[in-house]
Amino acid sequence: MAARTPLDDENLLSEILLRLPPLPSSLPRASLVCKRWRRLVSDRRFLRRFRAHQQRKPPLLGFFFERHTGIAFVPTLDPPDRIPAKRLFLPHSHGEDWLFCGCHHGLALLYEVVLQQAVVCEPLTGHRRTVAFPPAGFDHVGNAAVLCASSEQGHVHGDCHSSAFKLVLVRTTSTHALARVYNSGSAEWGNVISAPIADRAGGICWVKPSTLVGNTLYWLLSGRNILGFDSETHSLSEIEKPADAQFKGYDYSNIQVLRTEDGGLGLAILSGPSMRLWAMRSNSDGAFLGWVVQRTLQLDKILSLQPRREEQGVMIWGYAEESNVVFLSAEPDIFMIQLDSMHFKNLRGTVHITRFYPYSSFFAAGRVIGGGDDVHEMLNNA
Repeated sequence: MAARTPLDDENLLSEILLRLPPLPSSLPRASLVCKRWRRLVSDRRFLRRFRAHQQRKPPLLGFFFERHTGIAFVPTLDPPDRIPAKRLFLPHSHGEDWLFCGCHHGLALLYEVVLQQAVVCEPLTGHRRTVAFPPAGFDHVGNAAVLCASSEQGHVHGDCHSSAFKLVLVRTTSTHALARVYNSGSAEWGNVISAPIADRAGGICWVKPSTLVGNTLYWLLSGRNILGFDSETHSLSEIEKPADAQFKGYDYSNIQVLRTEDGGLGLAILSGPSMRLWAMRSNSDGAFLGWVVQRTLQLDKILSLQPRREEQGVMIWGYAEESNVVFLSAEPDIFMIQLDSMHFKNLRGTVHITRFYPYSSFFAAGRVIGGGDDVHEMLNNA
């Protein structure tokens, strides 16, 4: 009889496998070792523990972008974790009748303008749900966002397939910001939420999707102040932009709402080849006190950029809050920069894109392992 090894202990083996990186290929590769490992990593309880381990964040799989033929996906991970674009499903939408509102918690949101309805999609499963907009208070929409609304104990965002969701609509009038929330659990719209605003330059910026920091969604207003909506308290707030930040008309390519290293609200603002990272200061009650510059990044040195004419400047076109990654264009290149580590990647060969919608999610490992085809496709591309 063969001597037992430490890996024969399933409890110990589970603890080891829990520490694999939360990348798309980790569990599929482990499942190929033997039937026992496959059974273990396919177990729903193990998968729940795997995603919750050390409060894991879902990996950034890539980004969506709009083109005249519809919405396309560009994967950003390297093999064997690279997800083929054909594995993600969104409605066949193009033209001015559709607007992409961005992604949160593994869900994507599209706004069908003519029919006045939202389409909430799970790109990894192809599942979608349509929500008609409320009959009163929102004759037009300034912007929108979708969030997971699961209250299940131990739930990890980024694995929100088939969970209840919240759909948040926002708009502005000449004096106020308005919001309204739909909860798929009750299939009901809440009452209109209102708050006065000082930024009356013309509404909410459409070209930048919302940024989620903690429980609060943030959008840029046209005058560069920031509109916040707390998804727990259902309250609106307005935050003033940094007093000495410089902007050009309705060009939003030099500013991005983001989260700071400590999980607070931040801003990235470009000035030539430099990018300043600002952090909002607040008192113990959370009241706004102002902004402070945390870091200044010399992008020409970090990215080894050649001298550029003013019209060839660097631009910010997207941000992934889960992984704290900003997308920059410096023609002809597009870069991803992870702001904590300052590691960057040049997405060579990417077509000219001006609107990025980053997508982060766990790669539905249980369904992939059970299916088999995707496992071999990913590993064969390694």
